[in-house]
Amino acid sequence: MRLTTTHAASITFALALLEGCAGPYTLIHPMPRDEMPEMATDRPDMTESALSVPAGHVQFEFDSVAYERSREGDMTTHESRAATVNARIGLSRRTDLQIVLTPVVWSVVTYQRTTQQSNVGFGDTVLRLKINLRGNEEEGFAIGLLPYVSTPTGTGGIGDHTFGGGLAVPMSLTLTDRVDLGMMAQVDLGSGTNRSVAYRTLETATLGFAVAGPFGVFVEVAHATYFDRGTTTTFSTHGGMTYEFTPNLRLDMGVYQTVYGAGHPTVAFVGGTVRY
Repeated sequence: MRLTTTHAASITFALALLEGCAGPYTLIHPMPRDEMPEMATDRPDMTESALSVPAGHVQFEFDSVAYERSREGDMTTHESRAATVNARIGLSRRTDLQIVLTPVVWSVVTYQRTTQQSNVGFGDTVLRLKINLRGNEEEGFAIGLLPYVSTPTGTGGIGDHTFGGGLAVPMSLTLTDRVDLGMMAQVDLGSGTNRSVAYRTLETATLGFAVAGPFGVFVEVAHATYFDRGTTTTFSTHGGMTYEFTPNLRLDMGVYQTVYGAGHPTVAFVGGTVRY
């Protein structure tokens, strides 16, 4: 179809209207770097941030390596993951689009110390949309919405092999100039046994402390309830540290430990965040 003057004027008007609703900055008109707020991340704790990436900028949040171990009876599962990344791009003043990829997953299941199964492959892909409802660019109280969908892109016996999705409601509150409180409620939907629908509810709370200079630490608790032709619950505690090299580069490490629940999984990881 030939682009006429009328079409061009209509497109220009639509873009101007969209930009007006989104604020002064959009994907095609990035926020100047000297105006960007302090970097907010969805890691390293389980509680997601209520804040979005500045419009027109990209933020990569990654696990360099992560290791998870769980045990039920005489069966022990070891899972190693490498180069997991959550790529986030700021769409407007209050929204960002995210894609989570796990390129390398190595899972080994042993029974009575004998290797039973070893799988290596690509993990599932998750698409997410962060929508900040309040407090995106200032201290105080912030709240957002985070809907997501999981797609079965796993290979080599890795992944859930089915579509899933859910919605998280993250919140944060600045308590002092050195202490922040984060909270989150989440509902996940997936495939259950015998073609039923399974779902999970998750509640988390985390405290982040600016210790000294670029060092920070966090402590967190999480409670989950699983519904799939029955009900099971888990309770876990998490902790770790961060080091901010620059306002746009932060490294982190931490441990998640399930203290109540099937398998008592332990997760240890090293990673970080870089913003462009």
